[in-house]
Amino acid sequence: MEESFLVMSPQGGRTAKRLRAGRWLACARSRPRFRRPHRFALILTLVLLSPIGSLNALFCVPVSAEPVVRLPGSSTLQAKGFKRGNLTVLPAAYVGLIYDSNIFGREILVRDDLIAYAAPEIIAVVDSEQHQTLFRLASYIAEYNESKADSFADFGGEFTHNHLIAPLVSLGTQVRAWYAHQSRSVTDDDVPLGAAEPVAYTDIDATMFATVDLQRGQYTIGISYANQDYNDVRLISGSTGDQDFRDSEEFRLKQEYGFVFTRKLEFRTRFEASTENVRGTPGNPDSIDRDATRFHFDAGLNIIPTAKISARLGINYLKEDFHDRR
Repeated sequence: MEESFLVMSPQGGRTAKRLRAGRWLACARSRPRFRRPHRFALILTLVLLSPIGSLNALFCVPVSAEPVVRLPGSSTLQAKGFKRGNLTVLPAAYVGLIYDSNIFGREILVRDDLIAYAAPEIIAVVDSEQHQTLFRLASYIAEYNESKADSFADFGGEFTHNHLIAPLVSLGTQVRAWYAHQSRSVTDDDVPLGAAEPVAYTDIDATMFATVDLQRGQYTIGISYANQDYNDVRLISGSTGDQDFRDSEEFRLKQEYGFVFTRKLEFRTRFEASTENVRGTPGNPDSIDRDATRFHFDAGLNIIPTAKISARLGINYLKEDFHDRR
């Protein structure tokens, strides 16, 4: 889950977890057991309601448990919304169609389908000189045309508060909770091959961070805790598949620094260290211990020649140490 702190003055929102965003590095949890089969998807998105004054919104495909709308201050999309005093409300609604040529990711018995989706979202921001508070509610609903059992509805919410404790120093807190689903694709080791429906899970995390505004830059440091709880899944045979072994918790320490050379050139660097504990199957000698420690560093230049065009040049380093080498 890749996640960035919500620094509400210059920028905000999650970089796509896990969405930016969000379960960062999901590849560490689900390692493909099969060679990737041929698969393609065609996506059509219609913006019903959007507070964003940019055609870029037409190319922003909603993803489950991730923000569809950038917050005020985003360098790429400027949210306008509806304002009344210190309150800004940012509603959004997207609908669309997805054609997936291989919904289960199989090499044999390939099945395609047409998927209709809707993604409503509303963000409310209360802003003052000393405080800024954000509330967000969102949902992602997918309806399969033929494979009805794979239809799902994800939903969740977010609360973020930022408090200015000194002229250049602020403290913040963010709490997010999501109820989401994982598809029955056979490319995921953990999803039972005989599952009759997507696997449901809850994802909760909390973050505390501090931000210092420098003369031409900004430094942020924070700690966070994330917890994932998977529900048992109904199998085609009529029995129940236990998914408790996938439950996990993760602790993260993150630092970010940004420096503005000019209006068209910025420098960004980030370091993150995390440790993840996965429940597994206690007492089973064949159970793989998937606990892991990760270190992630990246740095780069943001080049912004115009308000609609930007580019990033950078380096990215990731080290993962799994406790079980199998």
